[in-house]
Parts: sequence; C-alpha cells; structure tokens
Amino acid sequence: MRAWLKTSAAALAAAWIATGLLGLAEAVVQRARFGPAVDGDGAGGLAGLLAPATLHGWSGFALAAALLPLAAALTRRASRPRPAAAGVAVAGAVAGVLVVWSGYLLRERLVPAWWALHGAGVGKVLLLLVWVAATAGGARLLRPRLARVAEAPARWLLAPAALAIALTAAYPDWRAEGAARRTGRLSRAGPPAAGAPNLVLVSIDALRRDHLSCVTDRAPPTPALDSLAAEGARFANAWSPSPWTLPGVGALLTGLSPRALDVRRSRPLPGGAATLAEIAWEQGWDTAAFVTNPYLGPWYGFDRGFQAYEHSLLLEPLLPAGRSVLARELTRHADLHYDAEAASVVVPKAIRWLDREPRGRPFFLWLHLLDPHLPYAWQPLPADAPVGARGAPADAAAVPDSGVFRGAHFETVREIRDGLWMPDEAARRAIATLYAREVQVADAWCHRLFTALRRRGLWENTVVIVTADHGEELFDHGGFEHGHSLLPEVTGVPLVARVPGAARVGLVVEAQVSLLDVLPTVCGLLGWPAPPGADGRDVGGLLSGRADTAGVATPLRLENMLYGEPQVGLLVWPWLRIAAGGGAAARWYDLRADPLAFAPLATPPAAAGWLVGAGESVGAAADSLAARVRRADAAASEADELPAAARRQLRSLGY
Repeated sequence: MRAWLKTSAAALAAAWIATGLLGLAEAVVQRARFGPAVDGDGAGGLAGLLAPATLHGWSGFALAAALLPLAAALTRRASRPRPAAAGVAVAGAVAGVLVVWSGYLLRERLVPAWWALHGAGVGKVLLLLVWVAATAGGARLLRPRLARVAEAPARWLLAPAALAIALTAAYPDWRAEGAARRTGRLSRAGPPAAGAPNLVLVSIDALRRDHLSCVTDRAPPTPALDSLAAEGARFANAWSPSPWTLPGVGALLTGLSPRALDVRRSRPLPGGAATLAEIAWEQGWDTAAFVTNPYLGPWYGFDRGFQAYEHSLLLEPLLPAGRSVLARELTRHADLHYDAEAASVVVPKAIRWLDREPRGRPFFLWLHLLDPHLPYAWQPLPADAPVGARGAPADAAAVPDSGVFRGAHFETVREIRDGLWMPDEAARRAIATLYAREVQVADAWCHRLFTALRRRGLWENTVVIVTADHGEELFDHGGFEHGHSLLPEVTGVPLVARVPGAARVGLVVEAQVSLLDVLPTVCGLLGWPAPPGADGRDVGGLLSGRADTAGVATPLRLENMLYGEPQVGLLVWPWLRIAAGGGAAARWYDLRADPLAFAPLATPPAAAGWLVGAGESVGAAADSLAARVRRADAAASEADELPAAARRQLRSLGY
C-alpha cells in the first residue's frame, strides 16, 4: 500500500506540472497574439499567465486522480503495474487537455459546419479515439520516468507541491478584482443617511402584462406579484420601448431610449450612459446583480457599477483564466448540462448574498429571471409556493409528451420563425400552457425572495419594483415569441412597485408610463441626482395617488426591432401608431377600446395632428424614425466582435 501511495503521489504531481505547463504555454501564446487582457477577459499582468497554468494544473490533477483507480485495474497484470498505472494517469490527464483544445479548434475554427452536423456523434467518438491513442502512447513513454520518481518521492515531490501551493495562493480573487473593475472608476460618496431605504429591482424576461392574475382571472395564478401590488401600486399602462431584451433593459437601467443607446446584437451599452447601479454606488449604496440572458452579460456593459455581479452563464472562479480554452470549454459544458438560468438557481444566489454581506449600508439588488423566456418547459413549483385565490393554473394535461413537446419541453423556435412549421390549435394551447407554467414558477421564486427579505427584517425598509423587459407573442396576431412585433402583447409590460410608508396602497395607476421612467423615479424616491438627458420622467407622484405631476404623458417611441423589417411605433395614450418599412401604410389603434390592437382604425384619429416636437406631427415623427432605423440597419457593420460563448448562449435561447 505504501508503494502505491508513493506512485500515486508521483503521478498526481507529474500531472499537475505537465498540464500546468500546457496552460502556461497557451497563456504565453495568447499574450503574444492578443496582448494583455482587458475588460475582464482574464487577469492581466503576471497573473494573466499564472492563472491559466493554475487552472490547467488542478484540472490535470483532478483528471489523473480520477484515472488512477481505472489505470490500476487495467495494468494489474503488467510486469510493473504501479509505474504503468501512473503513466496511464499522467498521460490521460495531458491527453485530456489536448483533446479539449482539439475539440474547440474543430468546432470553432477548422470545421464548424461539419461539427454542427456531426459533432455530437462522430466528432465525440473521434476525440475519444484520439484521447485513447494519446494516453496509450504517452503512458509508454512516461512509465520508466515515473518509476524513478516513485522510488524517491520526497525529493521529486517537494518542488511541485510548493509550486502548486504558491500558484494557488496567488490565484486572483475574482470577486475583489471584478468589483474593482466594475466600480473602480466611480467616485464613492460617504455613507447614506441613517434609515435610507434599500432597492430591489426584479426584471422578469418576456413576462406579458396580461399574465398577472391581479389583471385578469384568465391569467395563471401569480399570488406573490398580486400581493406586492396590494401593498403598493400596479401600473396598468406600462410599456417597454422595444420588443427585446438588450434595448428594453438598457432603457430600464439608463432611462435612455433605444435610439439614444443605439444598441444592436453585438453592440453594447455606450460607455457614457450612466446606469442605475453606477448612480447607486456613487451615492453610497452597496450594489449586487444576479442575472440571466446573454444580452445582460458583462460584454454588453450591464455589470457596470455592481460591486457583486453574477451571471448565470459565467463560472466566476474561472474568470481570471477566462482567455484559456479550458476555462471557456468548462463554462460551455456547465451551460449545456446545468440549468443555471433557472429562477431556482438565481434567487438562492441573491439570498445567499443577503446573508453574506454586512448591512452597514443600504443596498441596490437587481435580479433578472429568465423564466418564462423560451425554451419553455414544465417545471415543478417550489414547496413553499403560495396558493393564489385568482387565476387559472396551467394544466399539464394540455401538453403532450411527444413530438416537439417531448419531455414537456418546447424550443422549436426557428422553424416557426422561418415559416417551416406552424403549430395547430392544440399545439398552440400546449405552448401557451408551458408559458403560463413558467410564469407561475417565476412568481413562486419572487415569493421566496420576498419572504427572505421579510425574515431578515429588510422588507419594511425596501423599495421593491417588479417589471419585465418585454412581453411575448403567443399567436395573438398569428406571430410567436418577440423581437419582430410592436403590438401590445410584446411591448406592454407589468410594472408593480412598493414604496415603504406609502400613504396609499393597492393603487391601480392608469396613466401611461414606460421603462424609461423607472430610473428617474427611483432617483427621485431615494434622493439621488438623476443623470442629465434621461428620456424618462419621475412619476413618483403617481405612487401616492396624486395627480400626474409630470403632466400629459409624452409620446413614447417603440423601436429597435430584432427581426424582420424596421418598424416604429408611437404611443400617446390611447392612440398607437405603427409604421413599417417598405412603404406600407401606417396602422392606428385605439387601445382603450381595443387593448390588444386587433382592429386597426379605418381612418387616423384626430390625435394624428398633435404636435410632437418642433412642428413635427405624430405621423411624421414615426415616419422619420422609421427611415432612420432603415438607414442605420442598412449601414450597420457589426464590427464589435461578440464572444463565442455569448453567441452560443444566444443560440440556445432561440436568438
């Protein structure tokens, strides 16, 4: 047994050194090709070289440790079984790293088209054969050398052990370095006044306004959000200025319109746009975000101003070695095989942060939940999910376990988008049922968050806002998903706010508001200076039931399409005008009489002559904006390279 322990120690040390050197070599090549890391793309300086070496070293150590028992069984009949087993373990660890690199190169660089068709089958078999051959050949070469090491392990193992300990101790603190990168350029104010309230913002991806049971009994039960509305105010006429996540959340967190932000699929938030987190941090609030959706990743700038920031599609401990292929492939594997985007993962992260951080200052906490975004799946409700008195629970019997719904799961998006398949009435009911169930799940996890705030004594001094980045089209007008329609089921969003000590609760505010109004309103409530140039308004007076102190609602432009031809909407309650590209006639709707815009008006209303700006009519404003969008789309060059991980994650959501 003692001899086996010596040989095993030698094998593990050799595996650490060999794979660590591979990681160091890759880091040197990356530095020579691309220069020092920037903007969180791995650690900089010497750490940028040593962090990948450390990650590779411990990965090789773990792989060798896993292979040793198998290697011992395979080599028990060899003339020298202990060195043979050690050789297999070390060679297998080194070959594993090389195979990871090979798979990445084949998939991303050499034969991406072939790999897309054959990678899951033939490709994996090919890589397995390469690994077996490399392991066998490497084991034969390493066996005599490892035999000498095992004879005097103390002399050979002392230096590798000391090196492993030193590099591990020097591995960058991803939390501290990330916080410094996200907040270091900001000027921190002194502590806020005693008793200053906390702020919790929850944005729920693709949540339709009419899927709250406090809005209609036909909605699925949403008792948590209903209860929040009963304690605060529900805005019955809230809108997103865009039908997809990037400009929608951009407007929410900056108060700037989509055309002011000018974001696109691979174009991030402009650096000069102050975010809600940056304002909160500068005013002395602690800031934390626990988010999903690739469009909200750090490569788009949504991490700015957050002291703590965790994205479901990132493995934070690997970020210092983020340039390495191994770190990217481990992240990819976790993304494919672990549902880190689920609310059941995101909300507990936020609760753990509440317990971990000292409460010396008030905080701003942002959660973005991906339920009920595509792909849809039937999920169990958590055990403590509240029971709602209103609404129609989703019925699992409406979802067949066959065809495109195998496993009560639906992700057949591109086929519908490309017109290759159109679901019949039964399939549409099943899709709507899965969507409704995901709404219930999101509501149940909001309840878990609200309960955690209450149990920790934070609820009574916390402003809580729940909204959505956009809605979802469920064949209301024959279309599906979002991003290619400006109709109310996509641009109408829920907005519920609870303010501690409000004079009136249970309010239903009918005035037109938008996501653009959230930032200036929060600044007004918490006494923060609103950034100049914001397109939204402070509508805090509506939360107390006072008259709209901002006056008549300003026209809201709906814009920045994700798919299809350019469209531009203009909303001045209750009139909605949508102009499409290609010279098609604009359509007008009266949303008071026709909330989901099923019946275009035969003739424009008298409101069409209202002036919007400097002598520009409502119609002309929309027309000029449509022309601008068409020109921008025609001239756009997606020069900003989107990381491969973000592209993959967007594809997994149907983008």
